[in-house]
Amino acid sequence: MSLQVGTSGVPQGSNLVPLLFILFINDLTCVFKYSECLLFADDLKLFSSICSDLDSILLQRNLDSLFKWCTDNRLHLNIEKCSVLSYTRKTQPLNHVYKINNLVLSRSNTVTDLGIIFDTKLDFSQHIDTMVSKTYRRLGILKRGTREISSELTLKVLYCAHVRSNLEYYSIIWDPNYRNKIEFIERIQNNFLRYLLYKKNGFYLQDISSSLLRNIFNMPSLSSRRDVS
Repeated sequence: MSLQVGTSGVPQGSNLVPLLFILFINDLTCVFKYSECLLFADDLKLFSSICSDLDSILLQRNLDSLFKWCTDNRLHLNIEKCSVLSYTRKTQPLNHVYKINNLVLSRSNTVTDLGIIFDTKLDFSQHIDTMVSKTYRRLGILKRGTREISSELTLKVLYCAHVRSNLEYYSIIWDPNYRNKIEFIERIQNNFLRYLLYKKNGFYLQDISSSLLRNIFNMPSLSSRRDVS
């Protein structure tokens, strides 16, 4: 193993790394004069209301200030991971070309932030579809792994920990208003409740209502839990 001298950034593998990193980027937000910013660890977002060409120019100046700060602090900026996302109801929005170090930033229709997929319409349809698909796989793993388990309490605990938790992650942000999306999410819990009934009785009942299943096993609907939260 050979030792190398770090010429930029902060040291790695130390308990002081988080504190040193915070101190290192402490003045970063001060360089943005024309827009707001959100900073979480090494993830930075600049945002501004673009109503005219001047607004676009001012936002570009902030991007230039960002690149200058990175250059002055010898910090490499991964421009390939930088993108532009616009939220608007206009049919012909102002799609200004933004650059960092003369490299054009690509435009995206979606962005994933802390596990939540944001789209240009802010209806979170893609996030819900992705979440439901992932959660069905988790439910399948739960069923295959509990073939020898008959305890209702144990099955509920496993479901709440590994399945329902995924359906409630930051639900306050993406909670749908459309009935079809609400029912789409609810089918996962209905599927699990039918599995619980099968484990209890030894056979499936296809014609039993979802509301009756929730009453039998004392489990509120996912939509009602989102309303409470």
